[in-house]
Amino acid sequence: MSEAVNTELIHEEGRSLISVILLFIKLELLTNLVASPFIIISFVLDDYKLYEACMFVEIIGLILSYFYVVSKHCKKEKFKIRVKQKFPIRFLVYMLLIQISYTLLYETTLGAFLNRFEVSKNLIESGELWNSAVIFGSISVCIIGPIVEELLYRGVLLEHMRKRYNPLVAVLVSSLFFGIVHGNLHQGVGSFFFGLCLGIVYVKTNSILASIFLHMVNNSLYTFTNYPFVDIHAMAPVVIIISLALLVISLLLISKTKIDESKKFNFRFLEKHNLAQ
Repeated sequence: MSEAVNTELIHEEGRSLISVILLFIKLELLTNLVASPFIIISFVLDDYKLYEACMFVEIIGLILSYFYVVSKHCKKEKFKIRVKQKFPIRFLVYMLLIQISYTLLYETTLGAFLNRFEVSKNLIESGELWNSAVIFGSISVCIIGPIVEELLYRGVLLEHMRKRYNPLVAVLVSSLFFGIVHGNLHQGVGSFFFGLCLGIVYVKTNSILASIFLHMVNNSLYTFTNYPFVDIHAMAPVVIIISLALLVISLLLISKTKIDESKKFNFRFLEKHNLAQ
């Protein structure tokens, strides 16, 4: 009885900062535990230079581990992922503007500064594996990664915190988790600041579908383009001014866009299992 009451309190009031930190550690450990058989198999395949098979196994492990752990958490705490809220089509355009302006601003400021530091060995090895298995690597980075990461960092962690704290605090802390988990300086700093954009979009729309879309666009552009048509660093001052102005404008447009809370997507499977709101 008391456990049921505690679950209801957590659901209604959210979690404290310490509780969210412990939840973050718990979910990450459980995810890695569930994924461990797939990780072991992928290491074996990597030794035999079966890179496509290695990436395929990693993708399956990533999907199963995250969805299993998040669904178990939702059922245990009667917690629902915000995924049903519809938002205007023009919102997608605003998110594209955010992504482009953020990327240009980051690459000509912090990104340029971080390029002076040595890239971590793990990041180099990940890039080499991706180059050896482009198809599955692209699926993992551009589709699967954004879905599972948004489920955890915005769908669970940020949502728990925003019920108790100011949304800005929730966005900042969830973005910090998002940066830390990437495990290296270059990705970590970029992920933290991009996490702020993702968090703002999520809070505004009340839907991880919006943050998933933005995350997919970001990863896809980083994967398939490197801005070869222009040297943005050679014209950094101009790029910084334009991209900063564009970022501010796009965020203002998003903040002023009204969301009709009565319009919802119908996800029968998620509703049947009481996982979505």
